[in-house]
Amino acid sequence: MTVFMCLYCKGDLKKINGYLRCLDCDFKFPIIKDIPDFLQKDTGPERKKMIKAIDRLSTIYETPLWYPIIYHIYGGFFIPSVKETVNSITDMLEIDGGIALDVACGTGLYTRNIAKHAKEVYGIDFSMGMLRKAQEYAKRESLDNIVLARAEVENLPFKNDCFDGISCCGALHLFSDVAEALGEMNRVLKRDGKLAVMTFVRRRFLGIKRIYEHLERDHHFHVFSVDDLQSDLENTGYSDFKYNIYGSMILFEAKKI
Repeated sequence: MTVFMCLYCKGDLKKINGYLRCLDCDFKFPIIKDIPDFLQKDTGPERKKMIKAIDRLSTIYETPLWYPIIYHIYGGFFIPSVKETVNSITDMLEIDGGIALDVACGTGLYTRNIAKHAKEVYGIDFSMGMLRKAQEYAKRESLDNIVLARAEVENLPFKNDCFDGISCCGALHLFSDVAEALGEMNRVLKRDGKLAVMTFVRRRFLGIKRIYEHLERDHHFHVFSVDDLQSDLENTGYSDFKYNIYGSMILFEAKKI
């Protein structure tokens, strides 16, 4: 676990008696059934309620009852299949033999595919329920090169410049501060490392002003324009922005400057 670092003093962590313990400030992060928990701060009742709802969702997330339906509702019915999108993101990373990070990994849908091409993949999510399911699926496929941790994108528990590639799929539009999230991912990405993302843009019904304004105002769901994404990427240290749009879904890659 050499890529992990203390969130408070940035010191090295060592696994000791069921914790990741900082060798500098002595702060301890618990390891709960093999999953380090870096969410130590208090959360308000609304956030706790949301996390509980996502924990419950984990049981059906990858079943036909949820992800494929939501994927096509927002993206459109004639977009690539989920499997094709997962493969496209993996190809964008060009991660063969490297170390990757999957941000907001959920149940590990993308993580597991990336793990088949990488030396090691770290998956982070703020839902322990999602991580437990990701752990279960990884064991089922005998993927022992996946490391899971409970953490948030705004405060990643990783050292600078430690990943060869980072994926973030189905989540960028849900982050409260997109620029902050992109900047933090840039911090832990190696120079010339790839960022690969699946999110949504203002096309089809998501291009209707009343709809995307409602989603942004009442549900904190960012519906991007291509120009918005390019500007945010350039302002947070990325270049070589390339993308493909299918319906309302965009798959894009960028490189750390």
